[in-house]
Amino acid sequence: MAEEVRRFRYPGPADPDARDRGPTRGRSSDLLYNHMVISTVQVMEKGQTTGLHHHNDQDGYWMVLGGKARFSGEGDTHYGDLGPMEGIFMPRYTRYSFESIDDEPLQILRVSQLRPVEGKAQARESDIRNEVKRFSYPGAADPGARDRGPDKGRSYDLLYNDSMVSTVQIMEKGQGNALHYHNDQDGYWMVLDGWARYFGESGTHYGDLGPMEGIYTPRYTRYGFECISDEPLQILRVSQLRPVEGKPRPRGRRGSPGIAVT
Repeated sequence: MAEEVRRFRYPGPADPDARDRGPTRGRSSDLLYNHMVISTVQVMEKGQTTGLHHHNDQDGYWMVLGGKARFSGEGDTHYGDLGPMEGIFMPRYTRYSFESIDDEPLQILRVSQLRPVEGKAQARESDIRNEVKRFSYPGAADPGARDRGPDKGRSYDLLYNDSMVSTVQIMEKGQGNALHYHNDQDGYWMVLDGWARYFGESGTHYGDLGPMEGIYTPRYTRYGFECISDEPLQILRVSQLRPVEGKPRPRGRRGSPGIAVT
């Protein structure tokens, strides 16, 4: 099934179209759903929680946009308390829960990569190749960001493994990514700050995106984008990796984004 380029937007915690998930679980704004990705923003008041659960058909990427979340596992496992621009990766089959622990409502972005499952079999050791990992984005001024050259700005690495690659790209006005495509990944992009202009082949204009607006670019789609605001563009990328024969998963990159949690 071929997917299309799709735009999406998170209107904020007062979103009138948010789904009610019940008195203990809060509300959810649906951003994107297709056969590769599910993305939502869940909004919870203090004390509301998901309850302990797991997924056997998806890897979960979570990033706090506002408020604070406490992530827990089985028994007395404590994965950590996360604040704004902090996140965690939850591989499929991992049992976990989270709750809102701040007076300010929790707003937490979810980007789940769907994985094929035959039936409802239990996890096998060979199925679990990724670890629970925490990550954080310290902001545009952080010296740890990689220089991508005078035309492309900088990039802060958040996470990479066999399932996902996540970065925040930082660009000044006029900087951007030229027309290109990927054959091994689907791209999920959300603007955190500034403005981006997305374009495709033959003058295609996908749109100008501001804060909390995003776009999904399926693999093989030729696209580019540039910063069009005086304020630096900070744009979150969460790419879902897909196997390509003869092309290995990304390895050997600088450092090891994400901190393993045991």
